Amino acid sequence: MKNHNLSILIILFISFICFVNSVNLVPEEVPYLYSVIQKINDTKLNIPNVETIICNDSILGCKCDSNGNLISLTFSCTTNEVLGWSDFSMFTKLFYLFMTGVSVDQNFVFSPMPTITYLTIHNKVYFEIDKVLPKYDSLYINFPKTNNHTIIKASYLKDVSSFTIIGSTCDIEIDGNQSGNRLSSLSISPKNVPDISSLSLLSTFTMFLGSDFNQSSFVNIESFSKLTFIGLGVIGSNIFNFPTEFSKINNPKWYTVLFTQGDWNSPNDYIDLSNNNETLVSFSLKSAGKKFNIDGNFPFSKLPAGTCRDFTLDNGNFSTLPDLALFERTQKVSLSKSEIGGDLPSVKDTLQKSAFTQSVTLSNNKLTGNIDQSWCSINLDVSNNLLSGPLPDCMYCYLQDSTYQKRLAGNNFSNYNLSSTCNEEQIYVYKLLNFSSRATLIGKNIGINLNNIVTYPEIKFSTNNLNDSFSGYFSVISKQYDIIKIRFLIPGINFTVSIAGKPPQIDTIVQNNATFEITGQYYSYDKTVVKVKIGNNDCIVKSTTFYQIVCDIDYPIVDYGNTSLTVMVEDKSTTTYFNLDYTPIPCKDPNCNSNGVCDDHLGICECFKEWTSEDCLIANHKVTNSSKVPMESGGEIVLYGWFGYIHQAVEVSFDGVVSSILSINSTSIHALIGKGSGNVNTVVTQNGITWTGVINPYLQPENGHCNETTKICTCDSKWITVGSEICAIPKHYVSSSSKVPSNTGGVIIISGWFGDVHKDLQLSIDNESIPILSIDNETITVKILPGIGLKNIEIIQNEITWSGLIDPYLQPENGFCNVTTKLCTCDSKWTIVEYEVCTIPYHYVSSSSKVPSVTGGDIEISGWFGDVHKNFQFSFDNELKLINSINNETIMVTIPAGVGPKNIKITQNNITWSGLIYPYSDSTIKCLKDCSGNGICNTNGECKCNSGFIGPDCSTKDVGESKPPTETNVNPDGTTTITNEDSIYLIYLESIVEIDLKNNQVPNSLVNLKNGWKIVNTTNSAMGLGSSISTFSKIEKNATIIMTIENIESNNGKEFTFAGNQFTVSKDGFKLSLSVSNWNYKSNLNTLQIQMSSEVSLTEGDRINKCIDDNDSTNVEISSNSNNLENVNYLKISKSGKTLYGRFQDKMLSDGRSTTTITKIISKDDKKVVISLDMPHCNQCLLDPDFSVIINSDFKSSDSCGKGNKKPWLIPVAVTVPVVGCALIIAAFMLRKKILSNKKLLNKFGGK
Repeated sequence: MKNHNLSILIILFISFICFVNSVNLVPEEVPYLYSVIQKINDTKLNIPNVETIICNDSILGCKCDSNGNLISLTFSCTTNEVLGWSDFSMFTKLFYLFMTGVSVDQNFVFSPMPTITYLTIHNKVYFEIDKVLPKYDSLYINFPKTNNHTIIKASYLKDVSSFTIIGSTCDIEIDGNQSGNRLSSLSISPKNVPDISSLSLLSTFTMFLGSDFNQSSFVNIESFSKLTFIGLGVIGSNIFNFPTEFSKINNPKWYTVLFTQGDWNSPNDYIDLSNNNETLVSFSLKSAGKKFNIDGNFPFSKLPAGTCRDFTLDNGNFSTLPDLALFERTQKVSLSKSEIGGDLPSVKDTLQKSAFTQSVTLSNNKLTGNIDQSWCSINLDVSNNLLSGPLPDCMYCYLQDSTYQKRLAGNNFSNYNLSSTCNEEQIYVYKLLNFSSRATLIGKNIGINLNNIVTYPEIKFSTNNLNDSFSGYFSVISKQYDIIKIRFLIPGINFTVSIAGKPPQIDTIVQNNATFEITGQYYSYDKTVVKVKIGNNDCIVKSTTFYQIVCDIDYPIVDYGNTSLTVMVEDKSTTTYFNLDYTPIPCKDPNCNSNGVCDDHLGICECFKEWTSEDCLIANHKVTNSSKVPMESGGEIVLYGWFGYIHQAVEVSFDGVVSSILSINSTSIHALIGKGSGNVNTVVTQNGITWTGVINPYLQPENGHCNETTKICTCDSKWITVGSEICAIPKHYVSSSSKVPSNTGGVIIISGWFGDVHKDLQLSIDNESIPILSIDNETITVKILPGIGLKNIEIIQNEITWSGLIDPYLQPENGFCNVTTKLCTCDSKWTIVEYEVCTIPYHYVSSSSKVPSVTGGDIEISGWFGDVHKNFQFSFDNELKLINSINNETIMVTIPAGVGPKNIKITQNNITWSGLIYPYSDSTIKCLKDCSGNGICNTNGECKCNSGFIGPDCSTKDVGESKPPTETNVNPDGTTTITNEDSIYLIYLESIVEIDLKNNQVPNSLVNLKNGWKIVNTTNSAMGLGSSISTFSKIEKNATIIMTIENIESNNGKEFTFAGNQFTVSKDGFKLSLSVSNWNYKSNLNTLQIQMSSEVSLTEGDRINKCIDDNDSTNVEISSNSNNLENVNYLKISKSGKTLYGRFQDKMLSDGRSTTTITKIISKDDKKVVISLDMPHCNQCLLDPDFSVIINSDFKSSDSCGKGNKKPWLIPVAVTVPVVGCALIIAAFMLRKKILSNKKLLNKFGGK
């Protein structure tokens, strides 16, 4: 209103100035004016004495300077006269010319009068702009609507500040450098949006788009960043895509973006204008069109980041309101005539918190719902919608204001009453803040019209703070006033507020029962800042004004007499004293039913301790004791105590569980209690009164004891508590189990404690459920499958789980199982197949009998085969054969004629053994060299030498007693040294090793036999009468190894029988035996191999026999007794006239049975020969070779050297080696045994 009045005053003032300063047109220009008027026939100017008013009448649109010269001329031509600049040449000061309905040619705009800077032409004919225009501040050309299209070069406009062309399609061609172009405003109807980035001064650009517009040229909008005004309209009914290129420009300088007429298509995506800077003041889309949405939604996702004064998008088509948080930085928002439906939302968390939004226009839509209080600080226009419900007081109280009426009209509000009135309960002022001359009024529902409030002293309100507060300035000095009067013109309510900050003043206090009316001044209309205290009681404020407070305290009033009253308003308070009254209140029963005394201060009876209620009719009940029930079952319980005679709404609960009441009287209650333990929180309610206490209603459990206070029960060791089953559930466990064979499984009895309650009983072994055959207190009977070792057992009953280990399997008869690792070790003759633990024979062959090679026949194969022969097969020389019989240790089978070793394979119980046997015997056994013609060969292949000859082959003459003496020493380390003059022989067992089927050594199986022996026993006999025996032993890899050396001292030698062979060891011979027992084979297919070494050397230094030459060579010879076997039966080592003979029987004893053995030379050189003796898989083996050392006939004695005198000395030494069990016996040399060690010789051979 004030701004409107100011505008009127300004107009009147200008009119007065114009009247005072009125001038007439200079006489020189009058005739030309009439000439122009006559030519154009403008009825507005064609009036009498126009020269006297044309300079002073603004309605005519003309203007003169102070001298009367015409400077601005506006007219409309109604004739067909063609005008030229000659018609205006006498108007020497004319710079503004506005013409409509004229006909001028092209030259008119290219050759204006020098003074013309503003030219507007609404021309009847079209002409081209085809060259550089002269300098204009503004050139406006409006052609009649034609289909003409012109292209104007930007350089043609370089001297024009503002250029507009209407009625013709016009494109701007940017030609060359535009650095001097002064074009600042451009309005055209283009076919293409030009790239205006080179027009540096251009700030205003308006385009009108026709049907032939090229939408792809919208990309050049990205050159609009320096514009401050953008106008965009659509000609006719054309619909274009909205130019989303606006959202691609960062920090443009736009001040106004105005879309005028025209409809727009739906954009492909939501439009984001947040990259625009804070310069945008107005964004207006007056005619958005029905298609301008995305699936019915508002098509903008973000608005400029700065504060936008005005955002308008009208005549759209949106199904619902957009999120109003989008407009939190927009002062004025208009979304009218856009088909918007749905409920009007609250703006409590959006616009109400905004410091910018002042006006929202949502008129002519389809909004429903109601308007809530959050809209009170916003100038809201929702006219012509479908809103309903009551208007908030901030709007309802001002419906007498026509502005409110218009903005709310056209809805269905329940309180839309144009004559509405409100009071101080609906509108009130909290306070008025005074800062020097500035004042801020804060209240509730004070509206938005600054002119609706008048004050004394006067405050000129100028700012609506959007939060129920107005700000303005005092028109006088405010310090001289204590209070200020405020009036709301509509609805006509007055307020008084303090501006001096004085404390509250108390004048009178009126008491009406519990209500107090306090009068005075300097109070407040805001109840939240007013507090009243009477004595120690808060008086709750019901209403308050500047002059009066009404408050209530709790009724009845007990205190009375001189009492303080304090009033506090904000942080200032005042205290006074007054006489507080109380009113006697009669009791319901004056005598309190003889059970109490009436207190008339409160109007209630003070009952004796057994009674309660306002008339003392209700018993103050309590429980003093109770009967007891079993813990595990509960049952009927009796509560003893005092319960009176009235029993309404009786309820008993134990530990929060409501009980069933069986009966009740004045001293007892019979009720049901559930199972439990210990003390129980008991609640007894009747007549609206509750007694709470603790009783002990349970008997102690049979199998334990419960602490009544803590309710912690200690059960006997075999019992446990589950839920309410106190010490009634067996705490089961397993202590042991019976055993069954591991290969069959079977029924076992599990012993322990299981009690007599077996709810939900389950038993599992190794996580597999097992059916239970029977159960009692101490045993469970189940059937288990075959298995090995410990088993995980889990027993679940009564919701309790016990788990542990049992050992349900018997140890195998033929082995031992580790129950923890479940690894079983079988005796050597047994193995494991699945759960057949050490019950399957681990069969092998240790020997075989022999049949004639020319006939074949029945042989007995010895070894170990057990008593289980499942899927038995026997193959001989790769051919399956049926056997005659089988038992634990022998197989009888018939074989054909043949020679040499044969491969056999025995398969049973899915286990296969294969190896070689020697089943054929030769018809004759050869003697070594056929006894050299000096003896007879017996059937055993042994020579019986004629008198005078000795040696295994009878080839050496016996030199008698003249031969040099031989000394044999059996050393403590198990080696044997033989010394004859300067010749030294060292014989020892090298090693024993396990050999696999491929004839490879089994890893880690080799046992060194060269040392580590322990002397067990030594037996001596009289010289020449018998033999002496030395026994050694050692234990390696659990095998017991015994070596025995027997020296033959009898003059007649000694005969031996071994494996069916008879042989003789002559005088001075000795046997060396090796016994290996209980060898732990890695496989039943493996065998054993013995390695034995013989070393020969000469003494160093001075020698006994000077005839011995260090360069004497060592000669090694071998021979066999059989034509069919590549076997070493005889070994002959010769050096320096002495020969070492070794005889190896081709038979051995394997587990007490005769079988064939093979002897081979492994290596040999001048100093050492190593032989191997192969044995079958046997538990006890016996080999029996023998050796002898003989003085050859070419032996040179120590006294014959240099005299040409030779005597044939012969010194025989025999060594016999039998193997018994797994015992290897090496026949000793035919030398006199001597146990004492020769330290010198031992040192030579590495002995100790």
